[in-house]
Amino acid sequence: MTKNGVAVRRRVEGQASERFLTTESRFCDEMRSTAMTSFDLARVPPDLRHLAPLAQAIGVGDDPCRSFFVGKMSRTARRTAVAQVREVADRIQQWLDRPTPPHEGAAEAYHWLLGPTGPDSPRRTGAPIRRLPAG
Repeated sequence: MTKNGVAVRRRVEGQASERFLTTESRFCDEMRSTAMTSFDLARVPPDLRHLAPLAQAIGVGDDPCRSFFVGKMSRTARRTAVAQVREVADRIQQWLDRPTPPHEGAAEAYHWLLGPTGPDSPRRTGAPIRRLPAG
């Protein structure tokens, strides 16, 4: 929810809007906590481990929660995250595309760094959305 959206909601709903925000935050924190129980840094290739803090912060499979966590990052932090992910995006994908991919824990968190609501999403960066060619 944008800052304007929060202000409008507070004006219209009063204290009830705060309950919604607290509930969303609590729900997303629980989703992240659950997702990170199987995060094992030892399963991450050494050349990708520098992204572990970012993956642990926003690498959640729930789209609204991932967007919520990315939205809480400062603009500077998002720009830094975008640059870091773009730099190794092909390497992350290569790791995830292994014949027997690890679809849990760390791999799942890294997968979501590449997702549509990750730090590099067009909605977050203002970049045009790339569409598949027709046909």
